[in-house]
Amino acid sequence: MSTQTISRPRQTVTQPAIRRRPKLEPHSLQRHERLPSIARRAAVRKPLKKKCCSQCDMVHPERAAISITKAVQETINGARPLPQLTRWVSAEVLNAVTRRVAITQRANATSQRTVVITNSRICRIKHDIVEGAVMISDGGRLRAAVIRLEAFRGRWRATYLQTM
Repeated sequence: MSTQTISRPRQTVTQPAIRRRPKLEPHSLQRHERLPSIARRAAVRKPLKKKCCSQCDMVHPERAAISITKAVQETINGARPLPQLTRWVSAEVLNAVTRRVAITQRANATSQRTVVITNSRICRIKHDIVEGAVMISDGGRLRAAVIRLEAFRGRWRATYLQTM
């Protein structure tokens, strides 16, 4: 009995070529490609529902949290008058915002920067109580806001709002 060795062709493993993105000039990039990744993700997010649920006619709570938080931050920045908030926030929140606006005006730091909402999360406590967090970008500064919404006469009303 003889033993024969069978020689197999040697397999070579080739590594994939590294593909690098072509360097583009800043003016050739589209607007959403120049935004930070957080803002880019927010621009691509799915549209929010219009109604809270099939049982009630209120706006979806995440939509309400975003618009109320944006309005409060614009008021603090000086771009929106304070009386516009009276319908959407409770008396305690309105007093806190009034104090904050007074401090900002005394410091002479009002600027009408545009407020952009980058992200938001909502947690339903009960059917008529919702808590959430909203990320706000206003001119290079990223802030977080915590908001508590309660159903009041067929609409959402902010009973607690804290901006950090």
